[in-house]
Amino acid sequence: MAIDLFGDLDLAASPAARIAPGLYPVGLPRLARRFPPAPFIYTGAMENHPEVIARLAGERELWGNSPETVRRVRDPLQVRAALLDAGIPSPRCAVGSRPGEAGCRWLRKPLAGAGGRRIGFAPRRGGPWDAAVYFQEWIEGRSFSAIFVAAGGRALHLGTTVQLVGESEFGARPFAYCGSLGPALLRKKAAERIRRIGDVLAARLHADPGGVRYASPGERVPRPAGADALEGASGGRTTLDGTSFDAPLAAGTYFFIQGARRVGALVVNPEVAESQLDRWPPDELKQRIVSANARAARDRDEWVRLSFSGAARRSLVVPLLVAALLVLGVETVAATTGGRWGRAQQ
Repeated sequence: MAIDLFGDLDLAASPAARIAPGLYPVGLPRLARRFPPAPFIYTGAMENHPEVIARLAGERELWGNSPETVRRVRDPLQVRAALLDAGIPSPRCAVGSRPGEAGCRWLRKPLAGAGGRRIGFAPRRGGPWDAAVYFQEWIEGRSFSAIFVAAGGRALHLGTTVQLVGESEFGARPFAYCGSLGPALLRKKAAERIRRIGDVLAARLHADPGGVRYASPGERVPRPAGADALEGASGGRTTLDGTSFDAPLAAGTYFFIQGARRVGALVVNPEVAESQLDRWPPDELKQRIVSANARAARDRDEWVRLSFSGAARRSLVVPLLVAALLVLGVETVAATTGGRWGRAQQ
């Protein structure tokens, strides 16, 4: 089952629907309701519309990157920062302003694009400004594409292809995508670099919002994708670098921060450990319990002694009143039952 914008011939033999250009992509969720319930995947330029992906994911299971992950991997600054942090070279780029660095050629690329459309060399000086574009350093060389399956912060490299870009034999414009050839034969070092890139992007950019992790004080914790700081109860933040970090030594709940928002939590000392009350001296334990009559026992015998000594100081008025009411109730039932039995005998 498929929904397609172009009505390609390879979909003619399968249950498929063609969406009108004027309804793409906002009309996709409504059109998808014509199909039976089933998971879905998306391809191509749908990555430019994470809000539509979110609507579809609200109605059926998503097999693919979440909308939040899409937003991250389509952010050139986040991708570059993730690679540089792992020691992997990445082309320079500029978003929101013109690059001021000289000594290289710059590409002008759309922030939301596909197929190489609207990509070209930026004018060296002047030219119209468009907030929907960014600038990336031009690096001479062949164009390759790699595909991965990622989960749990790791990526499995499935294969690499050579991209055909701007081929004049196809009548293509410069930088326009014309197809792929593969599998590409790579040298060992290049193949290792590609696998490394996949692992870094999976660990740093794959979204894990709202996740809760548990750790002991000082335990090594994998850094969640996208988290750049850890916030404590006082509001203070510790910058997170690398792929893992040491959990705080103080017990409590901490929050993973991305930018200005919380994207997950870290509980240092899980609930089970927090229930081990013998970690505190008796006097400190009493202070942690909000009660004027709180008393702490070191062992079973002391607990029994304190229980009975406390009972001896409590007033017996209420228990005696309850007992008296129970006796009166029993006598009333007995009298009523006896009267009915006597009348029945007569």
